[in-house]
Amino acid sequence: MKTWQKWLLGIIASVSVILGIVVLGQVSKQEQRKQEMLEFVQSREAKEAIEIVLKNRDPQALTSEGIIQKYEIDTDTVKYNPMGAVMVKVVVNGDGELFIDYIIYPNQDDISIATSSASEKLATLLREAYE
Repeated sequence: MKTWQKWLLGIIASVSVILGIVVLGQVSKQEQRKQEMLEFVQSREAKEAIEIVLKNRDPQALTSEGIIQKYEIDTDTVKYNPMGAVMVKVVVNGDGELFIDYIIYPNQDDISIATSSASEKLATLLREAYE
């Protein structure tokens, strides 16, 4: 192998190693951010904020008389919003067609729900029950 080919191979190998390190660093940062978001949406404060919105939609929520009897946070849907919020889907009563999408803002003192939108099926059930 000629000298220039050895140099070229060395440069290519070095660039590949550097790119690999950069990519692994980015993957690690994304995984860390995802873990922080999961901890945030599963915190006591976030759950309390979610339950307030659930009870605003269904006054009997989280009781046996309510349309919304239980909920769970779909951890697969947790995403970072570029405006500093976290987007998450909350599945109601274990039915994938009954859900509410939330945009949650972490503030210094508390947590605020910016918006929430219910699935069509859940909105219809709530409208029929409380009209």
